[in-house]
Amino acid sequence: MDIIKFHFNGGMSDNHELNFYEASRFQYAAARFIYTLEKFRQDKRVVGRLTTKINADIRIKAATEGSFVQDVLIMALPAIADCAVQIPIEAMFAHAWSILFPASSEDTDLAIAIAKHRVDEEKERTIQEIERTSQIGLLTEVANANNATTNQTLEILRESMDQNRTLIIDNKEINQKMLKLATDRVKSEIDRNEILSEFIDPLSAIDSETNDRLAGQLRKAVPDMSLPLRSSADQLSIYTGGRETKSYAAFDYATGQAIGAQLTDEQRTTFRGTVKSYDREQGTGKFRLHTSSHPLSFRIPTEARSVVGPKTADALKMDSLLISVQIIRDSFNNPTSMWLWDVFPEDGED
Repeated sequence: MDIIKFHFNGGMSDNHELNFYEASRFQYAAARFIYTLEKFRQDKRVVGRLTTKINADIRIKAATEGSFVQDVLIMALPAIADCAVQIPIEAMFAHAWSILFPASSEDTDLAIAIAKHRVDEEKERTIQEIERTSQIGLLTEVANANNATTNQTLEILRESMDQNRTLIIDNKEINQKMLKLATDRVKSEIDRNEILSEFIDPLSAIDSETNDRLAGQLRKAVPDMSLPLRSSADQLSIYTGGRETKSYAAFDYATGQAIGAQLTDEQRTTFRGTVKSYDREQGTGKFRLHTSSHPLSFRIPTEARSVVGPKTADALKMDSLLISVQIIRDSFNNPTSMWLWDVFPEDGED
């Protein structure tokens, strides 16, 4: 039996309660999300309406304390070998949230800002004292490089949460609620990649057009899934049950609504620009288009990472090169991030 946990925290959920209407909308949307995903796993079909019975025994358990936790019990599903997409439901869920969450530098930028802030606080200490403290060593490394890997980001955010204090950075208050959301988002990204790393081959068999249609259908459910975050809770975290907990996703109301409004360009476009940063472990980074003053975050699709990742790492040494991307846009058609599909170092300039 597999378990999917939906954990609300903050607001009235800390008293183990949710607004009745918001909770009802959440449950229906979560059910549509799960059954749409399972239908795809079984038949490799993206269905707009669930009009036929799906071969699955999925049950709901009474909500438990710990803020507000809703368990969904996967009692019985077809064997992996009998499915069109031959991966377990855990990996299917990780894949879904991976294609729904666009690449973002928000949490890395926060970790870098915290590192610089903390290093400034330590300036009164001697260089020898700073170097003897491994945590300050990490902060100094990140501050000097003006960049952080996903794992470094997670370590800095966790350490800041453990300090249990509000930070004022660039005249902006960074409170515990913001740190928790950022920490949980980064942990989800790391966990999803760890789960998906075992299933690269079957995921590579899903073409990009089918992935786009799947993401488009699943995306419709996310705003209602996040509805309790409007007034009942601050954050929704989704993770596995069982002995080893893995996180799929963590988001607030604004993020949930934004996911529902995202649009991905159907066509891939070639741009010239510069790779500003790249995290080899997570397949994410920043690229500055020569036509833009600000870099856009990118994510390499899981199925393309083994080929495109090394070329992207080599591209860090180049001042200019061509890339092939799909732009992700907000509801106002503004570019927010990119899927990076290929890099052409032969068209680059050292």
